[in-house]
Amino acid sequence: MPKKILVIDDDPKMLVLEKTILVQGGFAVETASDGVEGLEKLQVGRYDGIVLDVMMPRMDGYETAKQIKKLEEHKTTPIVMVTASIERSAMTQGIAFRRRRFHEQAVYRQEISRSDSDDYSLGPIL
Repeated sequence: MPKKILVIDDDPKMLVLEKTILVQGGFAVETASDGVEGLEKLQVGRYDGIVLDVMMPRMDGYETAKQIKKLEEHKTTPIVMVTASIERSAMTQGIAFRRRRFHEQAVYRQEISRSDSDDYSLGPIL
């Protein structure tokens, strides 16, 4: 059975791109258009990994990550945070949340499809 991933992103084009890449990689993928919807799905479903956009309306990725880690079933679920921002403060804040890798969306496709033994790429985490 394929690993199940939840992709949370407010950009419909990015959702399609992220889902396509993951499906091609053999993952089962569900999507949510913002942090609130993502948390709703996480409360009723079990996922092996989460791809989370940082900059979203209603609830940003940082707050969403905090809330995810409060859910008993998802305390240890890996989260890959992505952003179009290259500001150092955004990266520092992402690292402060102890995410394994902070991806810029511009290099996201390369990173997500890597299959080497780097424990920071999505494949080996899941």
